[in-house]
Amino acid sequence: MATHAVTPYLLINSNQTLQEISDTSPPGMPSRSESESLVRSWGFGHVFTWSDGPNAYYPPHSHSGPTTHLILRGQLTITFPNEANAEKKTYGAGDRVDVQGGLVHEVWMGDGGCQYVIGE
Repeated sequence: MATHAVTPYLLINSNQTLQEISDTSPPGMPSRSESESLVRSWGFGHVFTWSDGPNAYYPPHSHSGPTTHLILRGQLTITFPNEANAEKKTYGAGDRVDVQGGLVHEVWMGDGGCQYVIGE
């Protein structure tokens, strides 16, 4: 799979540090733009790449509509604390995590942080 250079863009991650996200990926992994195109093909109109620092945490929250997360690098652990038998599940590069609108979830990033494409 060929990669190509584009102008990187900048994001502010959850630790409020400036992070550069480029369009190059390790061999065998789709580029950021290819990953964003894939998420758009799943029917999501608002698609962007986000990066969280090591051990970032999102307390229980929900979104009004469905969301998806395509993990590019690192790990993301999620649980649905209001569900019976709630368990934590960890996802890594290449995994897709879908969350239904209105469903309360809680998220932790791994020791190496996490970069992922979000579809809303």
